[in-house]
This record gives sequence, structure tokens and C-alpha cells, in this order.
Amino acid sequence: MEYVEKHSINGSVLMNNSVKKDLLITNLALKRHKLRIPQPIEEKIIHLRKAYHFGPDMIVWHLERYHDIKISHNACYQVFTEK
Repeated sequence: MEYVEKHSINGSVLMNNSVKKDLLITNLALKRHKLRIPQPIEEKIIHLRKAYHFGPDMIVWHLERYHDIKISHNACYQVFTEK
């Protein structure tokens, strides 16, 4: 607590550039996790959702039947909630 009180201006905590850089790298790493659905598939999901108003079940079926892409219903729903 002493550090915060000594290094603050008007109650806002000051961060040096190395801390800001570490936070930026951490935020960028979280955006594209290795297990996340690839960007082209996310774009197809969003297109099907906006153009045809498909739900997760119909999108999963469409991608599997016409594009040979297999994803789970939950992964499809997760794309909805993120975008």
C-alpha cells in the first residue's frame, strides 16, 4: 500500500512503461488462444448468423454438411457471445 501512496497522482496509480508493455502483451495473447476457433471459421459463423439468422445447431449442421468443418455447438455459441 505504501508503494501506491508514494507513486500516485490524485489517487491514480502510475505504471512504468515495462508494466504497460507486459499488460499489452498479456492482453494480445488472450485474444488469440491456440485452442480458439480460427478466424475464417469465425467469419463464416458470423455470416451465417447475420445473413440467414441461423442458431448454433443449424450453423453447426451447415458447416459440417457443406464445408466439412466440425465444431461444437458451444464453440459456435461462444463466437456469438464474443462478437
